[in-house]
Amino acid sequence: MKEKSNKIISGQDLSVARACQEPSGRLSRKSSSERAEDSALQAGDLVKPRILIVEDGMIMAEDMRRRCEALGYRVAAMVATGEEALDVAEVVQPDLVLMDVRRSGNIDGVEAARRMHEELDLPVVYVTAYSDDATLERAKRTEPFGYLLKPVGARELHTTIEMALHRHAAEQELRESHALARALLEASPDPVALTDVQGRVISCNPRYVDLLGFSSESEATGTSFLEALSTQDLRRWTKSLPRTVNRGFLEADEFTLTCAGGRFIRQRANVCVMKDRHGTPRFLLLSMRNANGSRRRGTNQQRARREEAALMKQVHQRIEKNLSLVTSVLQLHSRRIYDPSTQHLLRGCGSRMEALSLAQRLLSNEGHPGFMDLRDYVESLGSMLFDTHAMSPDGIDFNLHIDGIHLAADKAMPCCLIAHELITNALQHAFAGRSTGAVTVSAYRSNGNSVAISVGDNGIGIPSARKLETNGKIGFELIRMLTDQLHGSLERANGEGTSFTLTFPV
Repeated sequence: MKEKSNKIISGQDLSVARACQEPSGRLSRKSSSERAEDSALQAGDLVKPRILIVEDGMIMAEDMRRRCEALGYRVAAMVATGEEALDVAEVVQPDLVLMDVRRSGNIDGVEAARRMHEELDLPVVYVTAYSDDATLERAKRTEPFGYLLKPVGARELHTTIEMALHRHAAEQELRESHALARALLEASPDPVALTDVQGRVISCNPRYVDLLGFSSESEATGTSFLEALSTQDLRRWTKSLPRTVNRGFLEADEFTLTCAGGRFIRQRANVCVMKDRHGTPRFLLLSMRNANGSRRRGTNQQRARREEAALMKQVHQRIEKNLSLVTSVLQLHSRRIYDPSTQHLLRGCGSRMEALSLAQRLLSNEGHPGFMDLRDYVESLGSMLFDTHAMSPDGIDFNLHIDGIHLAADKAMPCCLIAHELITNALQHAFAGRSTGAVTVSAYRSNGNSVAISVGDNGIGIPSARKLETNGKIGFELIRMLTDQLHGSLERANGEGTSFTLTFPV
């Protein structure tokens, strides 16, 4: 290291130099005992963020040091020139650098900051009196973590330092995550690709590149995995995607892929759905394996899945038959009872049994046993309830805004009963004295991992709706119990008519 005004000394005095260095670049004129006492670290100092101050003004540098220490930071060193800043930063490795733009010496603050960012990965915050366009443009190219104009207030300094430290830590964590993900991709013996939810490749390993006949990873990036699927498999993929997203994975399904040159190959694909912190699906991790060597195992797995689906279908069909039997018994008893309130109660119970029976019928479907298409259910339920309450579809419209919502049995059954109660209440109360109106049912995904179902009308509203919700009526009591079972929430809105919105996690 060449000789300069601020010398970095070795041994025990190195820590003294870091702690006691003055803005001018000379060591402070204290006795060795005083320097040793000043440089002795308290236990808490080891966890304090360390800051390097680059400032050639002695008064300004000292003021900045005092401000930083008052805010709870530890000043690792203070230097005056860009050359000194680079030398000291390499030795001290501070957590943050406060850099003045215009520095004396051959290297100014902007150039020093650029080299610190590129060579040492240090976050730099500019503290300067210069704000002209040319200086700002040069500073921006070094990707600073802040730009403070002198004079700097304590709160502004503290906020900027904290945000810079947080951003640098987040960027380091992100780089480490990317490096780990990349290492896992490279290490996998199978073709692996990371795609968005539309199937466009974001990253892939060499095995995936070779499998589909690309010349390089850059050529594969941006292409769609779906473009390689046969027409039949593309239709099957599209149909199964909602269920895959709902479950979070697709296990060992076989697809025919078209490779470069028109060559066809059969691959077994495993798909893992990656979600963000809000639960929204963001990426698909796709791994493939040759299906020829594992056809027997695949056949056994397919046979097991078919047997499981057949058993599930049989269970739902038996439950449906039992519910239909209970419905018939309730209808039979209601005809023999002449008390209006008892008759109304039995008919309500019978209607609920019919709603559950309908749900079981849909859960035993051939395509996806154990999962129910919400639109199919609500459409059939609406027809049934319109007939039950003698409502004319010509006078009262039934509008549906539901698409792509599939619910597993544990979520479907409570939702079915809640939808039944809300639609029934609308038909019973909302259109008293009126021959026209509309009941609207809509459902959509909320925040990726939740479903919201809304039932509303444009009628006169439910009379004394607040009272009905709290006076123990069996319908609203049932709704409350089922909402708790779903770990969801129910909100009522009054406007033109009444609407209820059920939100629950899936």
